[in-house]
Amino acid sequence: MYRYTLEEQIRVLVEAGLVKDGLRAKAVEVLGEYWWDKVADVWHVDDVLDHALNGSDKKLTMESAVEVLNSITSSMDACVGINWDVLDVHIRNNGVELPDGCADTWKEESYE
Repeated sequence: MYRYTLEEQIRVLVEAGLVKDGLRAKAVEVLGEYWWDKVADVWHVDDVLDHALNGSDKKLTMESAVEVLNSITSSMDACVGINWDVLDVHIRNNGVELPDGCADTWKEESYE
């Protein structure tokens, strides 16, 4: 797990009053030790929103972008994973026309 992701998670916990600000560094260290032998690729709603703007006049709402992320995780194929091509397909399924690209080599129905 990227350190900045751990720091962001701890920042949210500090703001919620669940972790004391003085324990922030220790909390990041503890999470870092937990994640040392694991991997997680985190996709953010901003990734979806920015990518949907690429060559399209139609913008996604925040809610639609969250739906895209939820759709991706609920139908994820571990052999393919989550990548820009998969993101393209799910954005297109939300009615945003994107320019032709790598995603066109994948069959859309395999991600629905």
